[in-house]
Amino acid sequence: MDMQLRDLTSIGTVTGQVLKYNIRSDGLILLSNLVLKKYLMVPEGGSLPEGIEPAGEVINRDLAKGRLRPFSGLGFLILSEDVLNVSIWHDEYAATIVPNIYQLEGRLWIPHPVEEVGAYCSAEKRVYDHENSAFLRYLASPKENWDKITYVNDFLQENILK
Repeated sequence: MDMQLRDLTSIGTVTGQVLKYNIRSDGLILLSNLVLKKYLMVPEGGSLPEGIEPAGEVINRDLAKGRLRPFSGLGFLILSEDVLNVSIWHDEYAATIVPNIYQLEGRLWIPHPVEEVGAYCSAEKRVYDHENSAFLRYLASPKENWDKITYVNDFLQENILK
């Protein structure tokens, strides 16, 4: 190895804090060409903002504008205090997820390039890991209606908000 251990101290700086989140399922968002499993992610001791643009309206708007593609028609979203992550399974590349990131500005969700804000934080990754496993089970199934219903109703069971 060329790099000495002492050289590693000059690489990388982490200044942020890690928050603990409670995650719970919140039903489905059903649109004409897209079904999204909805999760709420709230920091411990915090709450979600009130009076913000509903996620379903954001998704419908961006589907109509062509900014968001329905791909397979299946996916999930994670709503937190300042990020809306809409993740849709690709149709042609079946095991690939397409994340769409929105940040809250005022009361509106504004799209942001995933390269600027990242695809998933470590708490969102817990949801992704569950959804990935559930979707892989669906892909390995005969993909009959019952298999799709099973996937759509398979939510991460974790902390329940009080």
